[in-house]
Amino acid sequence: MYNEKVMEKFAEQKKLGEIRNANAIGYCGDPALGDIIKFYFVIEDGKIADAKAKVFGCVAAMAVASQACQMLEGKTIAEVLEFDISLVNEALGGIPEEKGDILGTAKQAMVEAINYYFKKLDKESA
Repeated sequence: MYNEKVMEKFAEQKKLGEIRNANAIGYCGDPALGDIIKFYFVIEDGKIADAKAKVFGCVAAMAVASQACQMLEGKTIAEVLEFDISLVNEALGGIPEEKGDILGTAKQAMVEAINYYFKKLDKESA
């Protein structure tokens, strides 16, 4: 069902986990459907300095989240917001079509993390 690249990324799990000092946290998913992705970003000087994700879901969800984290590190906030999530799918050699909604879940979780970051900044400056 899963190609070699997806299975490698799943087995590696290099970017899966929590970052305790994250200043941007966002999640998306539906427990009824089984896939939840929660991103943890450390943003420094307007760029993603570190990124990890916790995932409740299938192999594809874990692979997508891990690959996305690797691809987002070093990107500016604007680049994260404009990030084409299909690039993650390409980097993984394609996840199964029936798992395609995971890409949207990951993108929404990224946006939620950036929104969290800006809300936190607003509170700190008030």
